[in-house]
Amino acid sequence: MAAINISTEQFFKTLYSDFNGQQHLEIRKLPGGSQVWCRSVQEAVTASNDPSQNIYFGVALRDGKQGDENHATLIPALWCDVDVKDFDSWEHMLETIRKFAFRPNIGVSTGNGMQLYRTLRDPLEVTPEDRAQVR
Repeated sequence: MAAINISTEQFFKTLYSDFNGQQHLEIRKLPGGSQVWCRSVQEAVTASNDPSQNIYFGVALRDGKQGDENHATLIPALWCDVDVKDFDSWEHMLETIRKFAFRPNIGVSTGNGMQLYRTLRDPLEVTPEDRAQVR
């Protein structure tokens, strides 16, 4: 996985190219504990621009201002969190990632590991009927 630096805006645009403002993107800031519900990529970029906080976001878009799985409506990517503490070294972690069947096309270094994303060609629409299968 080659390292390429991209802006926060490009990161969100890559994940949410079809973000139409009908759904909400959740941004959480810790340790402050604030939660921001964004309706555009630009709002997400602005909310994420806070160097005093650790920024987290819910990958699935929501149909309201609820961060639980019952409100997920659109999933743009598969994702996982990989912590270096679970490996012998950073290089061992990267070697393992290279062997994933679904190779990530976005990797974000967190300092203690990586957040990995594999964008979907067509984002997965989540309906009440298939919500249990999406887990």
